[in-house]
Amino acid sequence: MNDTGTRSFVSFATLKPETLTALLVLLAATLMMLAMKVLNPSFGSVQQIAAILTTSIFLVVASYGQGLVILLGGIDSRSG
Repeated sequence: MNDTGTRSFVSFATLKPETLTALLVLLAATLMMLAMKVLNPSFGSVQQIAAILTTSIFLVVASYGQGLVILLGGIDSRSG
């Protein structure tokens, strides 16, 4: 609370543009998932989530490895 007795919240104007963009994408994804759940009640079942995680683990491992190579400087981006 501030000295006037009201709560002060962070306004959208004080957020960095990158943070605001990330929050808007998160909000849009959440709204789309809720809409799909309303349209198709079986959307988001445990079996579907397990299948998505099983399928995406390969991409997660590959991207982690690529990021590690880049961070360690294993890629020579000089041309010539």
